[in-house]
Amino acid sequence: MMALYDNGTGQFRGAGWWGSAVSLTGVIRDAAVTGMGSYDCAISTTYEKNVNAGRGQFRNEFSDDTGWWAMAWIDAYHRYRSRAQHGGTGSGTRESSARTGWSWTASTAPAAPR
Repeated sequence: MMALYDNGTGQFRGAGWWGSAVSLTGVIRDAAVTGMGSYDCAISTTYEKNVNAGRGQFRNEFSDDTGWWAMAWIDAYHRYRSRAQHGGTGSGTRESSARTGWSWTASTAPAAPR
């Protein structure tokens, strides 16, 4: 799947907006199961390049698209929170930012759609 990832856009080629969310969810879940952190940069790149796209915070005019992105970021949150609790790279820490390029804090986490 990562062969289709475009670092320039932070999306998966040919997947479109919501398809990129589903693809990213697959990458996040695979990394959580395998413990492999080599794709963490794709997670942070996707966030940074797309957080302000559309209506911002991964929203657009289609609520199901927003839902796919919400599931991806919930999985990412749980992945990094779990790693912090078990002595790995933590969320919201300087170590997390250094390794992944992003961290979860109240000010940076995607807001819940209203």
